Amino acid sequence: MLAVGCAAILFLHTVPGGGNDIALELACVPLGRAGWVAAGTWVGGARLAFAVAASNGAGPAIAHHITGLATPAQ
Repeated sequence: MLAVGCAAILFLHTVPGGGNDIALELACVPLGRAGWVAAGTWVGGARLAFAVAASNGAGPAIAHHITGLATPAQ
């Protein structure tokens, strides 16, 4: 995932939207399929990103959005 993210940042500057590009992309979205390994990688990566953010200063902001209340700094 890190390699794909780095490649996207380095090489993906625009998303083509001319002609029927957007319609084609939206029509093909339901056709995407993934196995258990791919799904587990996405879920694990999201959990890892959440844990890293919460452990590196974003904890109070995350708690505020979850509870809607101001939380004391830890």
